[in-house]
Amino acid sequence: MLQSGIGFNRAQIWAVDVRQGIIALGCSDGSIEVGNTAFARVLGRYQNNNDAGIVQIKLKANKVIVGRLNGLLELVGLQFTESADHPLRFTSLATVKAHQRPCTGLECTGLYLFSSGYDRLVKIFDIRTMRPLHTLIRDESPVLELKIDEQVDSPLVLYNRYESGLICSWDVESGEYLHSFTDLQSNGITRAELALTSTALVAFSEDGQLFIWNKFTSDFIIRLVAEETFINESTIFELTRGRILSLGDNNTVVTSIGTCVQFWDVEFKALIRQVELPTSIETLLIIEGKAILCVSTNTIYRIDLPLGSLRNRIPQ
Repeated sequence: MLQSGIGFNRAQIWAVDVRQGIIALGCSDGSIEVGNTAFARVLGRYQNNNDAGIVQIKLKANKVIVGRLNGLLELVGLQFTESADHPLRFTSLATVKAHQRPCTGLECTGLYLFSSGYDRLVKIFDIRTMRPLHTLIRDESPVLELKIDEQVDSPLVLYNRYESGLICSWDVESGEYLHSFTDLQSNGITRAELALTSTALVAFSEDGQLFIWNKFTSDFIIRLVAEETFINESTIFELTRGRILSLGDNNTVVTSIGTCVQFWDVEFKALIRQVELPTSIETLLIIEGKAILCVSTNTIYRIDLPLGSLRNRIPQ
């Protein structure tokens, strides 16, 4: 369990990212906290004159990138030191007004930075200069999520999900529209979250439905639902937005709904394990393919993952 705000007045955690043992927390008061996951220690806290809450956060090399409620993106440099009193120093590198309404998504890979907002727009930037490269729009509803597909020897592909349920894919380099995935929209599902495997696009709705598509053709494959015993009255009462992530083994995805975490095998199309936690889960993160971090308000729980035993639990 990792507690945030050590030594500081606590604010709610609104955004989290983890890379190589470093965790970055975006807080409701506009501050950033950076800590070490191995020692559950907060290394430093950054806050400038902008107190707009941080709703998106990403770690990238020696930088942290945040998206705020007021639509601003900010790049902040991280300098780790040998000082026991000040082990981490922060430097504001750039600030860009990316959206007219709150940021809803933030991703980065290679030299690209991607953002989305309630203003219906997806924007692609050169992360070195923060120069805008493409502005993408395909629907009249807000963009609620972004996913980047990085396949070896394949073009970089961006997926975005609109509030209407429409999912679109785009060629990142050219900004060209590729496919639409309409099954959420046609089923009236407006709240869901996306994940990618080597062959599939997966969506998990807030009521516990798992949708799977062929990501290359946009063909719909199957819809799975957790057993009724997994979604009981207390789970519905405490319902938070459904969460999903891919473990990176091309087969397993992890979801959460209310206080429960589920593990699914996409290849075998089966629910293979469930874990229940004390409080409702707001965010899921993966640490080096070996553990899941489950964020709940200002508490973070860790679930270790022996992946081999997960596959062995598939019913025969």
